[in-house]
Amino acid sequence: MVSQDERVFHYLDSKLVNYLAFYGMNNPEPNSFTMCYENVDYPLCRIFSTLHPYINNKFRAFYTGIFTGDFKSSNANGFIHLIDELEELQGILKNTKYSFDLIPSYKSALLEVKEYLSLFDENQGLLINGYRPSFSHKVTIEEFNPVFQLKSTISTNNSGVSIPFEMKFIGEGSYAKVHKYKDKFYHRFFAVKTARKELNIDELTRFQREFDEMKKLKSPYVLEVYNFDDEKQRYIMEYADSSIYAYIKKYNNSLATSKRIDFVQQIFKAFTYIHTKGILHRDVSPSNILIKMYEGTEIIKVSDFGLVKMPNSQLTNQLTEIKGSFRDPNLELVGFDKYQLHNEIYALTWLIYFTLTGRKEVHSITYKPFKAFVEKGMNPDIHERYKNVKEMQDAFNELIHAAQQVGV
Repeated sequence: MVSQDERVFHYLDSKLVNYLAFYGMNNPEPNSFTMCYENVDYPLCRIFSTLHPYINNKFRAFYTGIFTGDFKSSNANGFIHLIDELEELQGILKNTKYSFDLIPSYKSALLEVKEYLSLFDENQGLLINGYRPSFSHKVTIEEFNPVFQLKSTISTNNSGVSIPFEMKFIGEGSYAKVHKYKDKFYHRFFAVKTARKELNIDELTRFQREFDEMKKLKSPYVLEVYNFDDEKQRYIMEYADSSIYAYIKKYNNSLATSKRIDFVQQIFKAFTYIHTKGILHRDVSPSNILIKMYEGTEIIKVSDFGLVKMPNSQLTNQLTEIKGSFRDPNLELVGFDKYQLHNEIYALTWLIYFTLTGRKEVHSITYKPFKAFVEKGMNPDIHERYKNVKEMQDAFNELIHAAQQVGV
């Protein structure tokens, strides 16, 4: 049985022959535009490099002809045929790994040209409905950069059928980029985390380890991961709607204290669970605490375990200290490889302060019990800090109870 990929390949191969004959002046050799599409598989790379200069020439002829009065119906018909071909090719490839789009400037310009050409009357010369056309999206011709872009896709398998879904970029960090896609079978969003191509062997090992460790964790407060693609160095994971950083920045002026306290209690539950597994996160920050929204509630999800510390690991080194954003200053002296629970307590205190106040810089705490709570958690003397998350949570609960008693 012929697979979908094979059928699409044969379709594109046939299209390439037609395009070379019609647009490429029967020249079977790669042209200078081929370099723009070196990362695209054959035969689509040749189709792109054949259509690219033809589109450029059509734009040049169109803009010159319109404003000199030399544009004729034959020119219009040729351009309309090209646009129709592009739209047909896009439609056929939409749900395949070859799904593509044009860069925004070309896409907008083609839409505007198509609208104009649908009204063009050679007998009226430059005028359409009595007016000279103006083009707000007149394109800048691209000679050295690609004008076609493959859409990011991911394929999932359902009943033996591999179906690609278009992915949308949603964020990136020092190690990876993250996209999301909507699965048509489950009718829900998933996220895909892909390692950066420039990562070295140790960093790729750490990326794989992040997945492996998260896979072991079973908590509603830890982002769930599903499967790892060794070939493409990426994995599928649960999709969360926001980070706590973005959420609080957006709603800080209207966010109720009760909701902030609820987030803090969830953070305590998350890290109590994580620490009982004998691991330290080592990259605690508002960007790595995500929020998944349900009807009537929000649940925090701890993510980004790329710097996770486990017993007997050989991957920790001095250079990784650069990565953590809510970092204990003591680590600058002892080194990141000496990271211990008291360092995580420092970062968690900072995270809680941000969650309650919306401020990243710790200063001007007027409520004395809260000030004492923060100072203890971030005390320069590591021996004076909370010994574990349970002790920290107990102190926080006392703080909240005292505040409620006095109406703060």
